[in-house]
Amino acid sequence: MKALSRREFFGTLAAAGSWAAWSGCSSDQRRPVPGRIVNEGPPRGHLLRDVHSWADFTPTDYACDVAIVGGGISGLAAAWKLRRSGVERILLLDLEDQLGGTSRSGQWGDQVFPWGAHYINIPPAEADCIHEILQDLGVIGRWPPLGRCCAGRTSGSSIEVAGPMD
Repeated sequence: MKALSRREFFGTLAAAGSWAAWSGCSSDQRRPVPGRIVNEGPPRGHLLRDVHSWADFTPTDYACDVAIVGGGISGLAAAWKLRRSGVERILLLDLEDQLGGTSRSGQWGDQVFPWGAHYINIPPAEADCIHEILQDLGVIGRWPPLGRCCAGRTSGSSIEVAGPMD
């Protein structure tokens, strides 16, 4: 039996590794994934596009100062800011049954999970609007005397975020 050269050894090793990696990619090994598509967005989203006449809609007596289209995080933040600024009659429109857009969560059995974005980065000091909403929502609970909020703990040391001074 002839001894393998270094080049032949590594060539054989690469070929065997490639074969091992690709052998798991066979289409006959697919397994069904339990679940279903729950977003009804496309059919509902096309309702306005496909309407033939505005007379198809039932008129309402509701009067508002501001109408916000979209109940995702931006629409909810806009409604919060307007309400905080004294606007009382706000109409928030969304095509889904639950507000939140991709920032909402779901549950399957005992498992709670995010649908989309599930965290926010620590906001910089200049982001006073983010600090304001986080404080209103109770995410930021206290401001130490140095004007920095304590957002949490990592490896025993506080994570601090610059914040407004009162």
